[in-house]
Amino acid sequence: MEQFRAIDGYIDSAPWTYAGDPLQRYVEVRDYCAVQVREAAGA
Repeated sequence: MEQFRAIDGYIDSAPWTYAGDPLQRYVEVRDYCAVQVREAAGA
């Protein structure tokens, strides 16, 4: 999750711009990763 904090604000650059809606793609990937981290931690 630290990586997402570091790149937050750079949504208008690659790889997010490869999607039709860069903001939506970023949020989808970030949220997916957050769920994976929580599940791995047993939350």
